[in-house]
Amino acid sequence: MSSDLKIIITTFMREDQQRAVFQIPRSLHDKVYLFTREDRVSHLRAHIPDSIRIIANPSDIDGIADIRQRCIDHPSVGKGKVWFIDDLTTFGWRNEALKQFNGMEEAEWLNMYAMVDKLLDEYMQVGFSARGGNNHVEEDTKEVGRAYTTYGLRTDWMENNGIRFDGMYQLNKEVKLYEDYWITLSMLTKGFKNAIIYKYFFNYPHNNVGGNSTFRTLELQEQAAYELQKHFPQFVTVETKEGTWGKMGMENRKEVRIQWQKAYQSSQVTNTLESFF
Repeated sequence: MSSDLKIIITTFMREDQQRAVFQIPRSLHDKVYLFTREDRVSHLRAHIPDSIRIIANPSDIDGIADIRQRCIDHPSVGKGKVWFIDDLTTFGWRNEALKQFNGMEEAEWLNMYAMVDKLLDEYMQVGFSARGGNNHVEEDTKEVGRAYTTYGLRTDWMENNGIRFDGMYQLNKEVKLYEDYWITLSMLTKGFKNAIIYKYFFNYPHNNVGGNSTFRTLELQEQAAYELQKHFPQFVTVETKEGTWGKMGMENRKEVRIQWQKAYQSSQVTNTLESFF
């Protein structure tokens, strides 16, 4: 397929649990950039088709915000259109009656890829609906919303506007989470709408062994939530989610509630004298 849209997957200590990469059609394997830490490359190679390139990140990487920024800064990727997919993600689709299907034939996958590619001509970020609640929106796409787990980006536009995955991390090196919400809020408050795809949805078993769970703690989760709120106090509320989360526990963790539409609308208000006339 002739497109410059690159697919980036990052993985760590989940070498034998890969899901995302095995759902991607072989015809798109040349678009895939699979990143892992340099000391895990040989472990990963044993589980991944030879048609998928594996790129080593240095061992001094420090959390997901740092990892994602290093991926988009890597010379082999370059700036432009990228599509991040978390390593355990799988996709599904829905028909006109909003009935959901998990199976993705190659043609459907290629249609989804083309949809992300086309939307990135207009939007800096293109997210996906999670399966839960997906049929609450009838349109194929919706403007302004939460993007996490998998999303397309225009990294050239991000660079031109000073938006970085590690923006919050650079201000406080203890904050290694919420890099996705950070970039989305940065975009919206600078006046850039994102688009959320509902025609397709993702499935993801959050908080599993490996990945972010190798360093996530209740304390780190709480610190990151309040740090995000500090930078966007008008739009971010910190609340406690009761119960465990995924396979790694995290009982009664802190989470954030974000007013995405309000964040975007704030960029449309000017306090100049002319705005009163």
